[in-house]
Amino acid sequence: MRSNPRIAAYVATWSALRMEPWHLTIRMARPRAGYGALHMDGILAWCVVQQAIHGATLTDSAEPYDVPIPLAVLWRDPTGLPLWAVTDLAPDGPNATARSTWTRKQAPARLRQLTAAGEPSVPFATKGPYKDMQIPLPTDVTAAYTCDLIGDGAMVGELLCMASHIGKKRGQGHGDILDWRLDTIETFVLVDTDGAMRRTIPPAALGREDGQWLAWTPPYWHPGCHEACVPAGMGGVDVARLAAWSPH
Repeated sequence: MRSNPRIAAYVATWSALRMEPWHLTIRMARPRAGYGALHMDGILAWCVVQQAIHGATLTDSAEPYDVPIPLAVLWRDPTGLPLWAVTDLAPDGPNATARSTWTRKQAPARLRQLTAAGEPSVPFATKGPYKDMQIPLPTDVTAAYTCDLIGDGAMVGELLCMASHIGKKRGQGHGDILDWRLDTIETFVLVDTDGAMRRTIPPAALGREDGQWLAWTPPYWHPGCHEACVPAGMGGVDVARLAAWSPH
């Protein structure tokens, strides 16, 4: 992992973290748009980076940056990448999946401008930089998302105050967060009541060798955080070495 001095300096300001199990509820003001699962560790990592670099941009790196977050670590891979003690965010209660379609179509006035600027007199509508587009985007219509985690509740709450939305297309009215709440729980588990995994985990952490090529730790977009993993939602997985947690 690659270190960043500004991130390290910010994390050094944290006092001793108190690791306890919590249930997090995020209530939504508007539906969330986007593909794939919602990862709470990814959201917290984004908040840490924003606090540390104050809106600046991290330089590109072939290695993932080391971005500590105020959660317990269940396991680390040989390179030091952490498996954070948090489940994926899941809809709380009824959830309907809808679809929005974003359309781009060149207006006649714009085509006249292109012609005057020396572009082809009839720009192609089916290819090239001026083509018309229709882009489907799934949306979740749910009142709230929940997850379980092991971490420092005060610091998690402080970071979450920076997160005003989740998902994509906020400018078009998606993903605004209404509020959030942390409630204490007795235990933290990685499987639901039906025995399905609540987050993606590398097989080495479970003593397995099989898996699907997936991201498992922040930043989820980085190729260095992808490997063959046991996916969220898979049943019949033995998580005995990771599933149980006691605050004592």
